[in-house]
Amino acid sequence: MKVNIPKYMQLFRCLSNLRKMSKSLTYDAEQIFEVSVNSVLPHQMVKRSLLVDGNRLVVDGCSYSINHNVHMVGFGKAVIGMAAAVEEILEEHLVQGVVSVPFGIQESFRASGRR
Repeated sequence: MKVNIPKYMQLFRCLSNLRKMSKSLTYDAEQIFEVSVNSVLPHQMVKRSLLVDGNRLVVDGCSYSINHNVHMVGFGKAVIGMAAAVEEILEEHLVQGVVSVPFGIQESFRASGRR
């Protein structure tokens, strides 16, 4: 026996399914956006580009001998995150460094809760 479902009930079910799909798509889009943005953050980009293996620094496939002899120089808006990543990666091999950022950028980072 075939049950006749009123048209408005069919429409209601379709809309309900669309809402569920929409929530799922929205969640997926947010996740894709977050992963995409995080992958191009300066800190993450540097961490993917530098590797320390004992007394060897590998940068994009090129290897350099290091032994507490690395000096860092950086400048620009993104240098704060990059310098932090370099410090984490090089640890005791980093002797000293200097970074220059645009006026006011440090305060902007502090205000936004970033370091």
